[in-house]
Amino acid sequence: LTFRIDAAPKGAPIRQAAAQALGELRVREAVPHLLGLIRADAQSPTVRAEAVRAVLRIGGHPGVEGLLGLLPELDHSRENAEFRNLVIKALARIGAPAVPGLLQLLQEGNEYAQTAAAEALARIGDPRAVRHMVLLCERTTSPDVYHRVSDSLYRFQNPAAVPELIITMHEQATGHNAHLGLADNVARAALERMTRMAFGDDARDWAAWWGGRHPNYGRCRRGER
Repeated sequence: LTFRIDAAPKGAPIRQAAAQALGELRVREAVPHLLGLIRADAQSPTVRAEAVRAVLRIGGHPGVEGLLGLLPELDHSRENAEFRNLVIKALARIGAPAVPGLLQLLQEGNEYAQTAAAEALARIGDPRAVRHMVLLCERTTSPDVYHRVSDSLYRFQNPAAVPELIITMHEQATGHNAHLGLADNVARAALERMTRMAFGDDARDWAAWWGGRHPNYGRCRRGER
């Protein structure tokens, strides 16, 4: 993994082959070294990509934590775009085990991590992300975070997110960001895009429609079975 690393990208094929072999062998002890290679070999995109794939193949908690730890370092520059997207896709493939860490990143102050986490969560489609993403749009002071996170929210495709959006709009969402002076109910917009329906900003109308489609919805909200 460290062959001629000081002269990167020289020796890149050797480092790439080593990362690939460790991934195929699923060597758990290699995860910290692969993550170190990802950070050290920024001049060799093919090596970094192979190291991410190797971490993904190996799996396990250290790998998930390591990939999550890369997100705060990956800004929105064109140079980082391809690799950033690769890491996001890797976390999306990991799925449920990555969700708690992604939700935590949404609540921290690093905008690169917040926007990447939102994109990964949208790809996973976990309904737990909906409330966090809506509230982040209403509380962030960054226009970039607002637009990127709302865009990810609008690309949610899991119907299980519908009741969570309705509840969020009723209990917590305001449809206004005081820091940015924006009045746009992202919860409503996400509902409209996901369902192709339009019931405005009144959560009761949305709940009545959804309850008609799913009769158990109202009883479950009251704690019944």
